[in-house]
Amino acid sequence: MIYWDLFYTCVKIGLFAFGGGYTIMAFLYDWCVVRKKWLKAEELSEYYALSQSLPGIISVNLTAFIGYKRAGAWGAVIATLGLILPAVVVIILLAHFVQQMVDHPFMMSALIGIRIGAAVLILTMAARLIKASASSLLTGLIACATFMLYVLGISPIWAIVGAGMLGALHLIVLKRELR
Repeated sequence: MIYWDLFYTCVKIGLFAFGGGYTIMAFLYDWCVVRKKWLKAEELSEYYALSQSLPGIISVNLTAFIGYKRAGAWGAVIATLGLILPAVVVIILLAHFVQQMVDHPFMMSALIGIRIGAAVLILTMAARLIKASASSLLTGLIACATFMLYVLGISPIWAIVGAGMLGALHLIVLKRELR
């Protein structure tokens, strides 16, 4: 019974929560904290912070934490499957529809518009992240250096490792200046 309740709740959330981690957080709060009382608001906030720091999709990570808290390892698996099932079904149906219409001029124009819109959203989010992260001259230089590594064709992994090393160096310099 606990597994079915967990699965069904996560399917409902996955069916209606569009927009990623932030919108999922609101649905999870409503269902898991307010309605079901599976966890406290503070726990949900901690799980969200943890989910952001792990690789993967924030909403899936968050749901796995809640499922684990509720019903152990199988609860994590069942909650995750419940959350992603609606998206998988919609993607399969949409893929079939798009495949049928791919050569239609209307569909081709719509896909061009969607690509441009998505690119603008990504650029806007990147600008916001850079603005929030590059709060000093040194962090601004780290951002520029990381971007240059990417432009030069160096793997993003090395760019991130390099940025982390420069950030650690920044901390060492700050500690020495405070002495």
